Amino acid sequence: MKRDSLPARQCVGCRTSYPKEQLLRFVCGAEGGIVFDERKVMRGRGFYICPSRACFHAAVGNRKLRAFLKGKDEADELYRHVVEHLTSSVATLLSGVPCLPAESGTGILPGDAVIVLSEDARGDVRLEIRTVSASGAETYVVPPAVMGGRHMAVITKNSPRYSPLVRNLRLYESLSSKGRS
Repeated sequence: MKRDSLPARQCVGCRTSYPKEQLLRFVCGAEGGIVFDERKVMRGRGFYICPSRACFHAAVGNRKLRAFLKGKDEADELYRHVVEHLTSSVATLLSGVPCLPAESGTGILPGDAVIVLSEDARGDVRLEIRTVSASGAETYVVPPAVMGGRHMAVITKNSPRYSPLVRNLRLYESLSSKGRS
């Protein structure tokens, strides 16, 4: 029997099922705390939350998590911790990625390329980069501190950092926006 669907998990906040890759996983630690499982491979009893502040607040009402999340302040603290963890992870992954100078924002990239821009350079950089595929490259905007003083970084699918970087950039984008619509 062949399964065509991706593994789905239910968010403890909104109680909606989504593909596993779109959710954040947490593991209940032995000392009674909650640990963010970025790669979704840690052993132990875990739960999933949508990458939105509303679901973090709704998870406080989940009776299974009351021992871990005692109030909205703890939910906010956990939310901030996840955002900080993702930004530091993205900064680490971008540290060895080649960058394009802001002045020379032209060139041809493969369609699976990912372009990461600094927030302060978003208006200054003229993106005249063309991609080989019709769908174009994915573009993400991150805080200037994540970029380490650079305006732009480009990573392609043949890099070993591609998968974890794209996963973390998508989660960061979901967390920093209004959440699921």
